[in-house]
Amino acid sequence: MGRRRTRSPDWLPKRCYAHRRQVLYYPPGEQDGKPKLPVALGLIAEPSKVLAAYAKLVGPLPRPRLLGDVIDKYLLEIVPELAPRTQEDYRAYCAKLKHGLGHMLPDEIEITDLYAYHEARKAPTRANREITVLGIIYRHAIRWRAATRNPTAGFLYAPESDRERRVTGSERRRFAAGFAPEWMRGYLALKYLAGRRQGELLKLGLFSERDQGIAFRILKKRRYRELLVEWTPRLRQVWNWLKALPRPKDSTVIFPASKGKRRGQALSSRGFKSAWQRAQAGWIAVGNEAFWEHDIRAATATAAKTDEAARELLDHETVRTTKSYRRGESRVKPLR
Repeated sequence: MGRRRTRSPDWLPKRCYAHRRQVLYYPPGEQDGKPKLPVALGLIAEPSKVLAAYAKLVGPLPRPRLLGDVIDKYLLEIVPELAPRTQEDYRAYCAKLKHGLGHMLPDEIEITDLYAYHEARKAPTRANREITVLGIIYRHAIRWRAATRNPTAGFLYAPESDRERRVTGSERRRFAAGFAPEWMRGYLALKYLAGRRQGELLKLGLFSERDQGIAFRILKKRRYRELLVEWTPRLRQVWNWLKALPRPKDSTVIFPASKGKRRGQALSSRGFKSAWQRAQAGWIAVGNEAFWEHDIRAATATAAKTDEAARELLDHETVRTTKSYRRGESRVKPLR
C-alpha cells in the first residue's frame, strides 16, 4: 500500500501543491520539450513564507476573473500586512470561501448564495466570520475592477451569544502551578497583569524593557506603535522571574521556541496553541472546566474597577468593545 497522498490546503494559489511537508509550485510551459521542474516555496507549516515566495516568483497577479482568483490576490497582497494571528485566521476563512464559492464569478454571487453557503457550513459563528471576511475581500475586488457590487451588504448574520466563562484567580493559580510549564506560568501572570494580546506577548524580548515599564509592540490598522505598561512591584517581580528562566544560547526573546528550526526565536502562535492544548488536556482530565487563553484577558477586564479603566488597560478604542470582555455581575451606585 502506497503512502497516503498529502492533501493540499485550500488557501494555496494556483499551480501550488503540497508534497510531504513542502509546497511546490509547478510553472506553466515546457523547457527542452519537458514540463518545467517544480520550485519549492517552503513548508506547509509556514504559510506566510510560502505566499511571500510565491509572490516574489510570480509577481503581481493579473486582474482576477473568478472569486477564487480574487481570494488568491487578497491572500498575497493584503493579508501579509495583518497581524500574525489575524493572518492565520484569515487564511482559514479564505480556504473555506475558496472551497465553497471560488468557482463562481464575483458578480454572479447573490446574497441568496451566501445564505446557502452559511447554512451548509453547520457552524454558524465560524460562517459569520467567513462572510465578514468575504465582505472585506469584495471591497478590494471592486477596487481591482473584478466586481461591481458587494453581495454581503444587508446579510443577516446568525445570532451569537457572548462568551460567559469567567476564570477565577483560584483556577488560574491551580492551572499554572499544576499543569502549565514554567514559562507558561510566567506568561499567564504577565497576561493577567498587563491585559495584552497573545501576539504582543509572544513578541516580547529583553529589548522590551524600559526604565518606566514594558514596551509592547502593537499592530493596529496595519501600523505598529508602542504601548508602555508602567512598572508595579508585582509586574517587576513577574518580569524578572521570566528573564531568569533558561533560554537557548544567544536568544533575547522572553518566550522562545525550545526546539526545531525556530529554536531560540519567538514562539509562534501555532507552537503556543500546541503547548496550551497539552496543558489544558491535563487540567480537564482531573475534572476541571476548560478555558481559553483569551479568557485571561477577559479576567483582566473584569478585575478593573471601571469600564474606562478596563478600556485603557486593554487598549480598546471604545468602551463598547471593552464591555463584552467584562464578565460576571454589573454594579452601579444608587442615585442617593
